[in-house]
Amino acid sequence: MLFLSPWYYGSVSWQAQTYYLPVAALILFLAIFGAVIRKEAVGNPLIWCMAALLSFALIQTVQLPEWLWQRVSMSAAFERQTSEIEAEFLHSATNGLETNGTETVKIEETPRTLSIHWVQTRASIAMFAITLACLLSAGILFRTRAWEVALLSVLAVSGLGIAMVGLLQSVAWNKWTLLPMPTSTYFATFVSRNSAPQFLAIGLGGVLGLLAWWNGSKSDEADKRYYVRYPAINALARFRRRLEELVTDLDALSLTCVFSATLIFVAVLAAGSRGGILSCLASAVLTLCISFGATKSYTRTLGLVAVMGCGAMLLLTTLELDNAIWTRMDSVNEEAYELSNGRFLVWQMILSQPSCWLPGCGLGNFHFAILPAYRGEPTAWFYHAENIYMEMLAEFGVVGFAIGVTGIVWLMFRIRWCMVTGRQAAPTFVATILSVSAIALQNLVDFSLIIPAICLPLAALVGCFLARSYCPDFGKKPKKGELRKTDVRKSGGRDPGKIQPMSHWTNIPASVSILTLTLFSMWVAAKPLAGYAFAERLQSQSSQLEKSSRSKAGQGIAKSGSEFAQLIEDIDVAQVKRFADNPEVNLQIGLLLQVFAREMFAEHLDWPPNVTAMDKKTLSEPANIAAAYRTTNDPRMTAFRELTEQLPQQIEALRRSAVRMASAASVCSFDWRCELGMLRSDLNWLTPQARAQNYARLLLVTGQSSQVPASVGAAALLAGEKQIGNRFLHDYLVRNPKQGVAISTSIVQQMSDASPAETIRELLAILPNSLLSRAEVAENFFRKPGLQSISKQLALSIDLDELIAQADSQTKDPHDAKPWLLIAWLANERRDPSRQIDALLHAVNADRTNHRLRFELAELLLANGRIDEAFDQAGKASRQSPETQQYKDFLDRIRQLKESQPKPN
Repeated sequence: MLFLSPWYYGSVSWQAQTYYLPVAALILFLAIFGAVIRKEAVGNPLIWCMAALLSFALIQTVQLPEWLWQRVSMSAAFERQTSEIEAEFLHSATNGLETNGTETVKIEETPRTLSIHWVQTRASIAMFAITLACLLSAGILFRTRAWEVALLSVLAVSGLGIAMVGLLQSVAWNKWTLLPMPTSTYFATFVSRNSAPQFLAIGLGGVLGLLAWWNGSKSDEADKRYYVRYPAINALARFRRRLEELVTDLDALSLTCVFSATLIFVAVLAAGSRGGILSCLASAVLTLCISFGATKSYTRTLGLVAVMGCGAMLLLTTLELDNAIWTRMDSVNEEAYELSNGRFLVWQMILSQPSCWLPGCGLGNFHFAILPAYRGEPTAWFYHAENIYMEMLAEFGVVGFAIGVTGIVWLMFRIRWCMVTGRQAAPTFVATILSVSAIALQNLVDFSLIIPAICLPLAALVGCFLARSYCPDFGKKPKKGELRKTDVRKSGGRDPGKIQPMSHWTNIPASVSILTLTLFSMWVAAKPLAGYAFAERLQSQSSQLEKSSRSKAGQGIAKSGSEFAQLIEDIDVAQVKRFADNPEVNLQIGLLLQVFAREMFAEHLDWPPNVTAMDKKTLSEPANIAAAYRTTNDPRMTAFRELTEQLPQQIEALRRSAVRMASAASVCSFDWRCELGMLRSDLNWLTPQARAQNYARLLLVTGQSSQVPASVGAAALLAGEKQIGNRFLHDYLVRNPKQGVAISTSIVQQMSDASPAETIRELLAILPNSLLSRAEVAENFFRKPGLQSISKQLALSIDLDELIAQADSQTKDPHDAKPWLLIAWLANERRDPSRQIDALLHAVNADRTNHRLRFELAELLLANGRIDEAFDQAGKASRQSPETQQYKDFLDRIRQLKESQPKPN
């Protein structure tokens, strides 16, 4: 289990966890049964803290009374926000939320639990229970030196395998991977470049632990009588003697360990994870510093470090990976020193919600909990801002966070105790200090423990370390032949390496309680976990079929709708009935029905001959079809609705999709995928209240997306729900002003039949209050044929003085000339040459290498009689681009003008 866990099929999938669950339960049962029989202790503070967190996670899925839920749950605070926006949408006279009485889908209330998604929490409990089982089982089973070495060997071989495959992928000419999956890193087979270094850190710890064990075990076996030691009379002689000892001690196993450690460390660098590289370097330095306290052979240790460092650099150069790694690490300066890192903003957002971190939002719900607070610019940082400590605070609350930190602090004190008592040379101590420190540091900035399989080898290693640290022989040199024979018979039937037995009456309740809690948690999580695994298979099949459909586009093959229909027929009906209440299953089936309807509409509708294939795909999107059924005053949408009524089977598929989506949304109101699915399948099936609630939830939870709010706003405008559409687009442009031109152009195209004044009113309702954004849209429209009149009216709504003030205060980049170019354009439209010159001067100072901009400024200065300044700017432009003849001719012209001017007396 530990050997297979790092590989892709054994780590991230829900299906893999369904395999781990019975295996971990069986191992734990047998281990605790043996511990009870042998009267061995099964607990320590770390295990009890994890058991307390597991119990708290179970409590988070229990139904609460309404009065208590209203006061402590994050869902209650979210529902109050939703109700306010819902009332705003319903009480507006122009929102278009009307119905013709055909609604057949209703949204049920969300369950009253502490967890905002109780099914997700129960499914996540499975991996938590597996981790606890692995930690506890390792602490019971790996208590002898032989099993300690066996565990480290498995971890070392696993890490070496990851390193070899990853490096092979890094030099493959066709970017080969073990699995046909998209990749931006050489270690895609191991989930991502951020998780691969942590598997490698555990493997590196295993290799160094084996090296420490081998060096310690062979010291007693060596026959000292045959060593000739010469007296060291100076530093050079001492260095020579140490070097000779190093060469003498290097045997086949030591060389294998050194080479394996070098290879694994090179793989850490090649993975390209900045957090992984820095954390592994820091943990390696920490391990090296601690190891100095366990050995007197400083020269030997430094010699091994030097050999590994030189070997790593040589291997990187040979594989031609050094430049890529240095380029990757150079970006740390921008984020660390210039603080341009979105992670801090995301952490501030999650801490701004006391209703989340005070009682906790539920295990596994961090990314749902942060959605209402996310009000920044849509960015990829949202999905790369994981901090395991921040997630623990958000998911378990202050009390759970304190419990978790208590266990971590106790583990640190246990490591400290081993250092004080001189146990640094123990194999698992070396492996643990490196692995735990590397993973603990990287978890500050990268996702790690949310990848399930990382927990398994780490838990096994820590469990073995904690169990061995209580043994009398932990960290001591083994006797000759100790690993080849047992001394059980000599000690009266008891292994001297075992810890002292605890009271039988104390051990049985502790063993039974921890076993009961873990097995009960696994039983509770089994069905939700199986449902997520089934949904995962559905998603995989649908994605593969949709990818195949896109690859066949343009080849005269129009069978994708039929293929999706066949996939729907092939779905196991019994499995669907078994997981009828699983939100993820309902979501995936609903999405599959929508894709089926879209493909069938595109293929089988009686389209007019002037409709292109691309237009067919666009119009067949469920959001556009749903908008046609909700609007009542647009003749074009009415005609389109009549066209879609030719396929009642597909209409029924969308109704079934709406039912599935509503069922999924009733479990978790934070899941924007369900809410968006409801909007896309709402062919007037929802009541006005349910539709307003759907819009309100989407408005609150889609701020992190770079596309969803814009698509929702466009769909609302198509359905005639103007105020709602304007609200979505306005909020989206406030967070993402760079999309102002694209959104405004799309709105103008939709309002081609409207008057310019009406179009301006719509644009002002959508565009943010930033005058720079409005000026950018106006300048863009000015350069497009047919939109000059709208551009001029939009420019008239901009106060030039306020625009200049905004450019001074809001421009963060001093080298950004774009705001000043917009001011210069607007000043030119207002016939204000002095402000136009000032704006161009600011633009030139911001972009000093732009010789064309200098020449434009020089022409403007000359036109306004400022000959000397024009000559200076033209000269600089000519020096920057000496081959441009136009600049030379302009300079000659200014010289002639200066010479023709009368000289002062």
